[in-house]
Amino acid sequence: MTRTLNWFVLALITGGLTGLGLVGCGGRADVQFAEVDAVVLLDGKPIEGATVTLVPVSEGQGVSATGRTDASGRARLLPTQSGGKVQGEYYVGVAKSEVPQRGEEEEEESSPSAEQYSVGPELKHIVPKRYNDPRESGIRVSIAPGQREVRIELTSGES
Repeated sequence: MTRTLNWFVLALITGGLTGLGLVGCGGRADVQFAEVDAVVLLDGKPIEGATVTLVPVSEGQGVSATGRTDASGRARLLPTQSGGKVQGEYYVGVAKSEVPQRGEEEEEESSPSAEQYSVGPELKHIVPKRYNDPRESGIRVSIAPGQREVRIELTSGES
């Protein structure tokens, strides 16, 4: 009886572990995960501290992703929600702005209207403002299955 009980416990444990392994390895076949980096250049030079945003061109065809560039202009793009395709067509937005330090912004001569209103300084756009909105930036990328990197080249001149 003890021997039968041991075999039963062993079979139960083995079956349970096999079942957990199948569940852990399972998942939807149409969802593929990959790590994708963006390399962002402004006028041919890497830009540090920019936020990169990818938005799927077609609703339901992937998830949005975002990342922040390092000194080499590289950003790891992380999905904004768990799961989803990491391939397909995406609109791209890139933003980096700073609040000028006192004395950096051009101050108007003292006037009653300037003293009357306490308005903060305008943001200084390091990456031109036209690139900030993914749907309006004019930048699209295609991420193929297995692709690990997308290159985004920006210019500071007027387009």
